[in-house]
Amino acid sequence: LAACSGAGKNVLRPEVQLRAEKSLERGVRAQQKGEIHQAEQLLNDALASSSSIEDNPARIAAIINLARLSRLNGNPDKAMIYVNLALNLCVEHPEWLSEAAYEKAHTELDLDNQNEALRWAVKSLDAEQGTLKGVRRNLLARIQSNAGNTNAAALSATAALKENRYNELPEEAANSLRILGTIELEGGRLDAARKLILEALEIDKRIGASPKIGLDLEKLAAVADGQGSLKIKAEYLERAYSVNVSAGRRDKALNILQQLADVYRKTGNSAQAEKVRLTYEQLNAVKTVTPIQPQTAPVLPTNRSH
Repeated sequence: LAACSGAGKNVLRPEVQLRAEKSLERGVRAQQKGEIHQAEQLLNDALASSSSIEDNPARIAAIINLARLSRLNGNPDKAMIYVNLALNLCVEHPEWLSEAAYEKAHTELDLDNQNEALRWAVKSLDAEQGTLKGVRRNLLARIQSNAGNTNAAALSATAALKENRYNELPEEAANSLRILGTIELEGGRLDAARKLILEALEIDKRIGASPKIGLDLEKLAAVADGQGSLKIKAEYLERAYSVNVSAGRRDKALNILQQLADVYRKTGNSAQAEKVRLTYEQLNAVKTVTPIQPQTAPVLPTNRSH
């Protein structure tokens, strides 16, 4: 009965808001751990709680995270439904427009709608009023680079690097460096590419960004390939494999093993190529890989004599 009174409502609303906030925080943590089903349930709980009291800013936060979860889980069509819902709510809450447009640009990019991705990335950057301009520029640079506009991409990434360093966003600074390194790699400026990617790797190792560490190592392998050093390329690929298989990224690890086997065949090291092939078959037979448990996923046999 007390809940029907004005005083009751004043007590109830903060309790619901707190529940929504906790569900959102737990959902984001679960997403970061790769616990997809739990993350979706928690984010939906956050959305239900915030919707029950028409807390639209909290609703937008939950919806954007549901969009991101869907996109990262390989379902951009579902992500688009969520992100369009968030954008509709942003009409009355423009403070969320930059984040919603950022996710929209990501989703359009995943759907290979390059022009729409560019348009929404620009809108996200224009709407950003806080410390995330460097984050928005990184996405813009990626889209520009994908479209072949390397000069524009380099300018965007350079500005992003400056902003991310100023705002103390190390992961985004590493992203900027990786984008710039990739542009240098594709342009054949291999020494410059190596320097930039090594700097990105140093940051990623410092903050423990495992997926980005694996990506950095693959790009360094590509630099070594361009420099004609298959031995160094193999060493970077071995490290990339170890990082990915230890983190449970089975498909990524399998892809790297295929690259590594090809390197050994090119060097004439048939014995090591055969070891890699056997490792590939073992890992391919495992349905799931539990992170940091070597007994569930084969360790790559190394041979430094190559």
